[in-house]
Amino acid sequence: MCQFRVNVPVSPDLLSARLSEMVEWCSANVEPDQWAHYSHVEKSRGEPPRDYARFYFMTEADADLFWRRWCIHQ
Repeated sequence: MCQFRVNVPVSPDLLSARLSEMVEWCSANVEPDQWAHYSHVEKSRGEPPRDYARFYFMTEADADLFWRRWCIHQ
């Protein structure tokens, strides 16, 4: 089971090309059985639901590379 998680907030641009690019990056840079991705919705009382793309990695190094590529300065 992949233990290192990176949450990426879902926005309109993420629903199209950016999410596809993230998946392609993972396929090209991380071994197939070393990562996974799922959708997640966080619900807080009195707040609108918040959608996330969750990427999971087997190693902290892969999670860090993904985070540095896709999450810094976004």
